[in-house]
Amino acid sequence: LRLPPPPPAAAEERVPCKFGAECYCHDCRREHPTLPPLVPREANAQVVVLRHDGAGEFSVLLKRRAARMPGGGLLEPLGGGKRFFDLDSRDTAITDLCQESGLLDAGLLEGAPPHLSERARASSARPPLDFRLFHQSKRSDWYVLILDGHGTFASGVQGHLVEDGQPMLQELHEGRAAPTPGHA
Repeated sequence: LRLPPPPPAAAEERVPCKFGAECYCHDCRREHPTLPPLVPREANAQVVVLRHDGAGEFSVLLKRRAARMPGGGLLEPLGGGKRFFDLDSRDTAITDLCQESGLLDAGLLEGAPPHLSERARASSARPPLDFRLFHQSKRSDWYVLILDGHGTFASGVQGHLVEDGQPMLQELHEGRAAPTPGHA
């Protein structure tokens, strides 16, 4: 008994991926839905700051919350709560980057407040390689900022929001103090 061969599969037919838009497999050959672009909201902002060393390695800038604050002593990304004068979460992110860490490079981003832009242009700060919104949670918009080089830091940051991160550095793989208080 001979069975007829199966009909040829359509070359253009693609099977949907079971993970959908949340698939992170770089070589997945399945169909993925496209998501609408993210737009900054009136929300809190969190920023993952990455420093690219040019050899394919990245470092992340973290802050250690002051002990008297909720979650005191924990390491976290930079950012903060929306203030009444912030237009959106992007505004909050840029302002908090400059004020909390003294990172002048953020002042060179489009839409940075004029006083931060002037301070950044007067320094040796370099424009970041990338700054984009990548996730929205219930209360926060999450951004990533990729520095071009080590970053330029100013003195006079808001030290009351952070505390010395030096004691935790030995617990971090290749952890090093950043050139700004309370950051690693």
